[in-house]
Amino acid sequence: MEKYILIEWPEVQAYMEEDWFEKEAILSSESSAFFIPEKRYYEDVIDYIIVESERLATMLPTNSSEKTYIENEWKNKYPFEGGMSTYESILNLKFQLEKSEAQS
Repeated sequence: MEKYILIEWPEVQAYMEEDWFEKEAILSSESSAFFIPEKRYYEDVIDYIIVESERLATMLPTNSSEKTYIENEWKNKYPFEGGMSTYESILNLKFQLEKSEAQS
């Protein structure tokens, strides 16, 4: 049995543009809300998180010591403490995006 998630107005408007919406969405008793398949919701959320994370990471103010730290700490991709903090992860994303932009 497929699970559905209730999406209210105005968020549901973004889903209404999708090809699958008419076949798969179910109007709720509230006329401005729809139930959409859980899989469709999470696919969209993951895409949003990736795009928004990249956008926000590029806006993060950084300095040269942070860049040096990330480059040295993650050179072999196996840090001694066993994992990246959230901040380190965002810094790493920013510097990776900058590197790929410079290579383009």
